[in-house]
Amino acid sequence: MSATSKWLEPRVVIPSVIALVAISALLTVLLVGGGSDGSTGSAAPADAAAVTSTTVAGSGSSDASGQSTSTTTPSSGPYTTPTMPVEVQVPESDGTPVTQGAIDGQAITVTARPESGSLLFGVEARLCRGDRAVVTDGDFAPTVGGMCIDTPLSSDSDAKVSVIGREPYGPLDVTFRVGVGSTTFRTQYDGPTTITCGPSTPCQIVLKLQYPKGFGFQGIPVSYR
Repeated sequence: MSATSKWLEPRVVIPSVIALVAISALLTVLLVGGGSDGSTGSAAPADAAAVTSTTVAGSGSSDASGQSTSTTTPSSGPYTTPTMPVEVQVPESDGTPVTQGAIDGQAITVTARPESGSLLFGVEARLCRGDRAVVTDGDFAPTVGGMCIDTPLSSDSDAKVSVIGREPYGPLDVTFRVGVGSTTFRTQYDGPTTITCGPSTPCQIVLKLQYPKGFGFQGIPVSYR
């Protein structure tokens, strides 16, 4: 072999070694970088879900669909379905609603009046707990929601009153006799429940109002003396 060929051999081998080292380093970088990207990608959906959950829980809005979240369903007190095309008028005595300072068996008459251009097909009334919001049919049904009484609290009172509208489906008067006492009954999902109405336990008359393409609820606070 000539001197010239011996000089060329190292020049062929050395670049090959350098190339192998470079390729190995490149593969290492790619593998490390790929693992880092994968970790970031898997964490992003979890973070996004947490933000979405927090946003939903803190920014819900009420509607008439009956669907509820932690903020669309009021946690306590009488409730009125938003944008309901019906106005409920409660009479007063000396500037105080007649529903305040009631006694056992007292008949309370309220008037449900549809807005101009709307109709009122009927009204149902029940006596319900005063510390809960009745916003759906399930809440309104005694053995489902456990919020409204299933039987009269006394012999002179009502548990449910229904008034059916007639053409031209205008205003309706609803007379309900509020009771004092307690009733215990079994619900479908939560077992026995007890509802008490009296001087130390205010309740509410809840109206379910039927109008074109929907229905809504309105609670009327009742206190006792």
